[in-house]
Parts: sequence; C-alpha cells; structure tokens
Amino acid sequence: NKTAKLIEASIIVPAIVSDLDSKKMNVLRNIAQKIGLLFQITDDLIDFLNGQDKDNLNYPLIFGVDKTKQLIENFKTEIIKDIQKNFPFRNEFLRYVVEKISYREK
Repeated sequence: NKTAKLIEASIIVPAIVSDLDSKKMNVLRNIAQKIGLLFQITDDLIDFLNGQDKDNLNYPLIFGVDKTKQLIENFKTEIIKDIQKNFPFRNEFLRYVVEKISYREK
C-alpha cells in the first residue's frame, strides 16, 4: 500500500501543480490508483516466482501464477484504454510507465 500511494502521488502532484480541472483530476486519481495496484500485483508475482512470500496472502497464491499473469495483462490494457480515452494527447510517458510496470521482472 505504501508503494501504491507513492506512485499515485507521483502522478497526482504534477496535475495539481498544473491546475488540472477537478473532473479530470478525479479521472487521473482513479488511473493512478489502478497503476499502483498494477505495481502491487506485479510485485507479488515477482516475489512469488523468486520464492519469496510463499506463505503470505498474495495474488499468485490466491489465483495461481497463470491467472495472475492474465490479470496483469488485462489490467494493463484497461489502464491504457483509460489513459487514451481521458488524456488523448501527450500521454506517452504515462503509458510507458504502465507498460514498464507490467513487464518488469525485478
């Protein structure tokens, strides 16, 4: 939860500074929360595959490795669609972050 909140803040703070309107801010906050969750699910998978957190409650333990990988892919696709729909211009970096998180191995 700490990392997810940090990711959310790193996305929201620049929007606050640039005075993004409240409707777009709420949409961006939702996207940022999803990105934080994507990071956590990916992190759970990496730890599980590396033999860590085999006893702690995590996505791969609950759903299995294959379903967790599919969840990551589906979630990534959903987030990118949200970004493109709501922020159709100058969204390359945010999309890059989502792709990088979903494909990371460490």
